[in-house]
Amino acid sequence: MESPKHNSCGTCSSLRKTHFCDLQKKALETLDAFKIHSRYKKGQVIFNEGNSPIGLYCLSSGLVKVTSLNAKGQNILLRLVKEGGVLGYRSLLADEPYYGTAIAQEDTDLCIIPKETIFSLLQNEPALALKFLSQISKELHQAEARMLGMVSKPAGARVAEALLILKDCLSNTKWTRQDIAEWAGTTTETVIRTLADFEKQQWISQKGREINILSRQSLLDIVSPEI
Repeated sequence: MESPKHNSCGTCSSLRKTHFCDLQKKALETLDAFKIHSRYKKGQVIFNEGNSPIGLYCLSSGLVKVTSLNAKGQNILLRLVKEGGVLGYRSLLADEPYYGTAIAQEDTDLCIIPKETIFSLLQNEPALALKFLSQISKELHQAEARMLGMVSKPAGARVAEALLILKDCLSNTKWTRQDIAEWAGTTTETVIRTLADFEKQQWISQKGREINILSRQSLLDIVSPEI
């Protein structure tokens, strides 16, 4: 982890993408006074599963993945956080250890907002608190839908869905077979076999780590087949 030069919240190019975009000048000055600006290289761990939360992480650039081990010892990719997104807020608000490990998927700049600062802002800024409640509700819905898919969908459908989601999230990122496996809740070997089958069907093409989707509709048909 590096500590780059101080950047003001008011002039941050990512401010409009964050929950803090509508804060007044005084509230932004409070953020400025207490936040810690840090830089993580690709592959560096930001926090580990089981750690106690020290604050909220707000991304100004980069991409972070949050993973957790399942009962079989497999890494499951829980979610991806892009520029303007926040990390660690649910554990912070619940006063519980982090439920996953956050890893920089690419070089990432972020600001750590201490617990006391974010709690004070939430108490004094009702609109900000509502934004976090809305995000919690959306993420809960997404988690429930994904859990249902894990139980009801075969591995091929989960791999197709993972490929579509990851490519939609950041199309220029060369997602590894392990990344796809972590999102699909399966093994890397299963992903490799499934991608080979997709390529045989001419739904995708592969060149090294690069995967190109040739027939998006074919993948969608696997994910949500007509009854």
